Amino acid sequence: MHRPQAGDSRPFPSPCLASHSPTSAKYSSLTEDDRLLLGPLNDREIAAEPAVWNDHTFPWRSCEAVVIRSCWDYHLKPDDFLGWIASLEATAVPIVNSSALIRWNANKTHLRANALSSRR
Repeated sequence: MHRPQAGDSRPFPSPCLASHSPTSAKYSSLTEDDRLLLGPLNDREIAAEPAVWNDHTFPWRSCEAVVIRSCWDYHLKPDDFLGWIASLEATAVPIVNSSALIRWNANKTHLRANALSSRR
């Protein structure tokens, strides 16, 4: 895995990507669309691999960063998902995505608000 060097222009450390792209058990190897992220990261010497977000055996603490792209089943277990986000934060695992935005997006009441405002 690439380790940042002095003068490295990358905006964040190389992720131990469970892209570290967290995914669901159904798509543990990522979807075709999600796999498109791995090539460009690899081209930049950033080691990336998928990991299932609710796999309790996965060593999330060993990740240098986590990029959340498509956790397809998080809406089925929203409390568990948000607890997982909190556990990453509590153990200081960097989440490249905004945790506040992840929480906002997980609460789907914004969809109802958008639908109501578009009817006006």
